[in-house]
Amino acid sequence: MSSEVLNMAQKENQRIALTKKLLQEGLLRLLEVKTLDRISVTELCRESGINRATFYNHYNSPQDLLTDVEKRMTAELQKALSEPRSAMDALRETEAVCNFFAEHARTILILHQCHADDS
Repeated sequence: MSSEVLNMAQKENQRIALTKKLLQEGLLRLLEVKTLDRISVTELCRESGINRATFYNHYNSPQDLLTDVEKRMTAELQKALSEPRSAMDALRETEAVCNFFAEHARTILILHQCHADDS
């Protein structure tokens, strides 16, 4: 592949990542003040600065977007965890997990509240 094609693909991937990030942040802001079942796609798009067609290119519903947020958070946490080989590794891993929870406290709280009624 030519470098021009690779650059175009990279820009497209960056655009998709930015779009998803804007949607995720918009959803989290809305979830701070209302429940998921009260959030419409129109309201979410307005909050995120994304048009509805773009939303539907990536998700079918706000629930799908919330699932994506949960998967991203789980993947980030798993990345912070590794198989400790020594006490020092265990200490670093514990510190990484604590930092993860501190950096993502707002998102974790919102996700917890979304599932407070789940068994």
